[in-house]
Amino acid sequence: MVAVEHLPFSFGEKVDFNNYCQRALNPAACRVPRTTLTEALENIYEKEKKMLENFLEKYNGRVSVCADIWSDHWQMHSYIGVTCHYMENAWTIQKRILAFRVFDEKHTAANIFRHLRIIFTEYKIENKIFAIGFDNASNNTAAIPALIELCKPYLGGKFFHQRCACHVFNLCVQKGLKTLEQFIQPIKDALYFLWKHPSVVKLWAAYCKQNGKRAIRFPRDVPTRWNSTYKLLARSYEYRDLLVTFIQYHVSHINLYQSHWDACSNVCGLLKVFYTTTNNLSGVYYPTTNLFIIESLNIAGAFAHCESDSELHESVTTMKDKWLEYYKEFPNICLIALCFDPRCRLESLPDYLSAYYEQGLKIDYDVDMCCARVKTLLYELYDEYIKVYGPSLNIDVPQTQNVSRSSSSSSGFVNLGYNLL
Repeated sequence: MVAVEHLPFSFGEKVDFNNYCQRALNPAACRVPRTTLTEALENIYEKEKKMLENFLEKYNGRVSVCADIWSDHWQMHSYIGVTCHYMENAWTIQKRILAFRVFDEKHTAANIFRHLRIIFTEYKIENKIFAIGFDNASNNTAAIPALIELCKPYLGGKFFHQRCACHVFNLCVQKGLKTLEQFIQPIKDALYFLWKHPSVVKLWAAYCKQNGKRAIRFPRDVPTRWNSTYKLLARSYEYRDLLVTFIQYHVSHINLYQSHWDACSNVCGLLKVFYTTTNNLSGVYYPTTNLFIIESLNIAGAFAHCESDSELHESVTTMKDKWLEYYKEFPNICLIALCFDPRCRLESLPDYLSAYYEQGLKIDYDVDMCCARVKTLLYELYDEYIKVYGPSLNIDVPQTQNVSRSSSSSSGFVNLGYNLL
């Protein structure tokens, strides 16, 4: 209970908790000292870790790893977290945390590689890693060549390094929102003023009650927290009329007008696409790589739709330029995953790519060459698995051929908000 609910180790010493246990559960229940609880949890941790080490050592498949580094500025420490994802024999996706450790050294590529090598060696998975996911920090990218040399992934690492797609989405949004500060900042200032002054909160609650509304706590806008701006605007939009009149009456130094909300209603439509996409790709216990191209079609459709809006044009152009820095070419693993999805398959790939490049981003791209490259990668990956696991069926693999464009529509599967297919 202490571990699951993130309770303090001293919880077993609480007087009320012990009174409850003795009266409701067992009169002979005794107080559990924090030292005893700490020792018990450490023993459980060591036992579970040993079981996981033994399992991964005997595991005959490949695993994917996700690593993240962040800083706690309150405690003045940095941490590294490493998560392992793999498939059980029953075709269920499993996730295990391999490490959560203090990382107070400089976040250089060499230090990142050293910490990951130690963790991979502990679990004996150096030669079992199919792909590793990082955010888009340059030091993470710089560590990839050394990790490829250590792990010896399939096909020389063509599928090895995967950037966090949701992190890229947030970078695009934050870049585009800078051009809309004139509309968004007054709303942020008004809400921040409500948070900061308890006396104003009471006045706001009374004002809402007078107008038949329930006062709520609005979400906060945190640049590093995905979709926080959308949540703030979407939640506060319902109270726009009350906020305008309340701020104009009580706060003289903040100029909040109805025109700000009119502009933000269009912004919310664009941000909602990123919000939905982030939620769909943030799943843990279902595959998401095969969904990436489909979700990218929604974002490309949003760009194409909103570029004609005079208020959003500059913001959309900025987002689109940032997007193309990362996804002018789709990652190989996403293309392969889409082909493995039985609802899409290789025959539908030209339709998806054409919709993405020609209708969404409106840029030139050789779709046929990309499809031929994907087909070659499929055969190379198949051959790689044959070398490792041996053939299970005697199948004659045909020579690689160019993929012709399919005339069949995939719109029955893809529910695009902007109807690119």
